[in-house]
Amino acid sequence: MTQTISPNQRLKGIDALRGLAVIIVCLYHYCYRYQNSLDKNTFISTFLYFGQFGVQLFFIISGFVIFWTACKYDSWSRFILARACRLYPAYWFGVLFTSSILTVFILEGKSISLRQVIINLTMMQEFLFVQPVDGVYWSLTVEILFYAFMACIIFFKLLNKIELLMFVWLILGIYFIQILEPPYALKVIKGILLLRHIQLFIAGICFFKLWRGQKTLFTLPLLSLSYIYNFYVFSFSESLFILGLYALFYFVGVKNITYFHVRVLLYLGKISYSFYLIHQYFGYIVLQELSFYEFNFIISVFIAICLSLAVASLMFRYIEKPSYDYLHQRFFKSKLYE
Repeated sequence: MTQTISPNQRLKGIDALRGLAVIIVCLYHYCYRYQNSLDKNTFISTFLYFGQFGVQLFFIISGFVIFWTACKYDSWSRFILARACRLYPAYWFGVLFTSSILTVFILEGKSISLRQVIINLTMMQEFLFVQPVDGVYWSLTVEILFYAFMACIIFFKLLNKIELLMFVWLILGIYFIQILEPPYALKVIKGILLLRHIQLFIAGICFFKLWRGQKTLFTLPLLSLSYIYNFYVFSFSESLFILGLYALFYFVGVKNITYFHVRVLLYLGKISYSFYLIHQYFGYIVLQELSFYEFNFIISVFIAICLSLAVASLMFRYIEKPSYDYLHQRFFKSKLYE
């Protein structure tokens, strides 16, 4: 049966998954990465190593949402414009916010320049070989490349052949990945072709087709191959963890199991982009400053999360949502907040 949904309706399952993804990434940064930088490893911090795979869950979500978005547009330029309206306003604020706090507070091993900030405002810093203002921006580069590929697919009117194209992509990816010592040019190609992450976007596309009732003979084999692909780019234990993400997405995102439809996760999902953009270095500075007063680390993490949530909530309310609504109304004559 084909799923129908009104333009202004949000999918609670997707919001819950976004909320879960952003909080486990946050805990990974605060309890694993930050502790590692201080050479303070604990059982909890070691366990939260897998929190980094919240980003992989975001990529699966993006595959689902971006393919859905692509199906709404018959123009590649309007698709790109829609994504720019969605990403840039909040991102600009995030760059300026993080730059400001890094100017006021000293964070060990992190310094920024005006040139770096200006280039980061384009969101093209990695293509220009400039360090990001905040480390979390690496995933936006991956997203941009995926958007570019989807724009090409729209341009050549190949959306109806998406599964065949993605199947070929995975097979070629497996071949290229097994070249152990590639020349520099091939390393660049690997990066551009998203050979470390494309399987996750493909999984999201397959989940969308299952949710929308558009399954073909290729959907489940492609989904299976996308999972097997993970063993070529991640360790065995990491790939098993990603299997859990696939299962979670199927039950919560496709089958709409409501156990995760709790208010906290739904709210975190709604503000997840704002929260993701500002939480890392801002949280590190909060943890650093509280350590000077010998706060208990768990309490410090709780305070850092609460303060990041407060900033992200204000950012969502006054920057992200109104700017997106205005721009979508301006260019597309409708409000369609995703």
